[in-house]
Amino acid sequence: MSEHEEGPAAARLRAALHAEAERVNPVGNGLTHIQNRIGQRHPRGWPLGLRPFAIAASAVLLVSGGAVVTLVALHRNEQTELRIAAAPDDAKGPSSESNEASSPPGKPADSASPDKATVPVYFLGETETRNGPQLYREFHQAQQGSSRSSELSTDKLKTTLTTMFTTEPADPDLDNPWSPRTQVLGVNRAGDLVTVDLSQEASTTTVDSKTAQLGLQQLVYSVSAADESVRQVRVLVEGEEPETLLGQPAPNQPLTRAPRLDVQAPVWIVAPQHGDTVSQTFTMRGWSAVFEATVSWEVVRDGKVVKEGFAQAERGAPEFGAWQQKLTLEPGRYELRAFEESAEDGSHLFIDTKTITVE
Repeated sequence: MSEHEEGPAAARLRAALHAEAERVNPVGNGLTHIQNRIGQRHPRGWPLGLRPFAIAASAVLLVSGGAVVTLVALHRNEQTELRIAAAPDDAKGPSSESNEASSPPGKPADSASPDKATVPVYFLGETETRNGPQLYREFHQAQQGSSRSSELSTDKLKTTLTTMFTTEPADPDLDNPWSPRTQVLGVNRAGDLVTVDLSQEASTTTVDSKTAQLGLQQLVYSVSAADESVRQVRVLVEGEEPETLLGQPAPNQPLTRAPRLDVQAPVWIVAPQHGDTVSQTFTMRGWSAVFEATVSWEVVRDGKVVKEGFAQAERGAPEFGAWQQKLTLEPGRYELRAFEESAEDGSHLFIDTKTITVE
């Protein structure tokens, strides 16, 4: 097929894919190690020699006719994927649909405690191999006031934001740039636009520019995770358009979600959460956007790796997909690790860790 027949956009994307592939140069025995692991993968995977052609063909389809078809339109949305990743062992398979705020394993469902709500909250965490922090998400139980049915949506959003500002992350590796004194003065909804009114701490708390940008994405992602119909968020401070947010010049508003690959960490352990207690046989579940959809994992006890392996996510980078690994461990305290193994030197990239207790 000529460049004219496939279209200039497809040709450019094909060239970019080839260029990116040529940058990978495994050293030492890295290539052999990777090939051995690929040979053991899930039978759904393509043979190694055919994968580049499958990727290129998919890329051409995505830009066919010169119009980019968004991945969101082709696959389940993030809320559904995260719910699948956090689903308990006896939940239905990937075809079942719900929203991101479904209760994770070991967390009481909303219906069990009417004055409590399970809310998804994003926090910031370092990935070490990326320039600056990235977003991770946890589920938290929060107090929810009684509201009329017409106010339930905004009440859930207010609860989510209040939890985001005032609750410490369960994982000590995560952080929150917002002051815990930040108050949610009001939440209003008009279609897919939500306007949140915050106290002055939202402006006066000061962080660096990159952290401030991600902090605003933390807010947008948390709000739109609590209600997936939200597409835009306007932030007011004391009822006025702010000049600064998190001590930096306020960006143009309303705010929207940045692309996930730009702000979300590529590898998460979604369940168990940090500090959870689990039975001897449990399922570690996660969320990733990694090469060849292969997520490596380790189980560490007293500083020693006692188990290791890899899991196959439903999709690979540049898409995010759910993955899982069933484990059986003796009672005790463990650290779970998930990461992408570097194709160049076998190093561990984008490590996420969770400390759990097995009883």
